[in-house]
Amino acid sequence: MKDLEYYESLDKRTKEYKEWKEKFDAKNEGLGDKVAKITKATGLDKVAEKVADVLGFDDCGCDQRRERWNKKFRFGKPECFTEEEYNHLKDFFSLNRTKVTYEERKKIYEIYNRVFKTTIKVTNCTACWNDKVRRLQALMEDYE
Repeated sequence: MKDLEYYESLDKRTKEYKEWKEKFDAKNEGLGDKVAKITKATGLDKVAEKVADVLGFDDCGCDQRRERWNKKFRFGKPECFTEEEYNHLKDFFSLNRTKVTYEERKKIYEIYNRVFKTTIKVTNCTACWNDKVRRLQALMEDYE
C-alpha cells in the first residue's frame, strides 16, 4: 500500500517521489507560499535580496519567514492520520452499511475534528455526516 510513510521512505531523487511530492506540496500551501508567489511575480524577492546584500546580510530571511508562516497559517492542510485513525477509518470504510451507531459517529467526528482542526459537534444531520465522511474518504485516497 502506498501511504505517506511509503512515499517519505523513497529515495528523494526518484521520479515517483518527485511526482508525489509536487502533488502533495501543491495541496498544502500556507501563507508563506502565497507571499513568496506574490513577491516573485512582482519582483520584490529580488529587491529583498539586493537590500540584504547591500546591508551585508548573507540571506534576507525570506525562506525562514516562509516556513514559519506556512506552519502558523496553513490553508486547508489537514493533519496526517495517526496509525490508529488510519486503521479505524480503513476498517470503517470497508464495511458497506446503512446504519451507524452513535459511538461510531462520535469516533469519526473525533478523527475529523483533529485532522481538519475543527470543533464540530456530533449531529444526526445526514448531510453533515455525509460531508464529513466524503472529506475523510478523499483524504484516505491520498494515502493509497
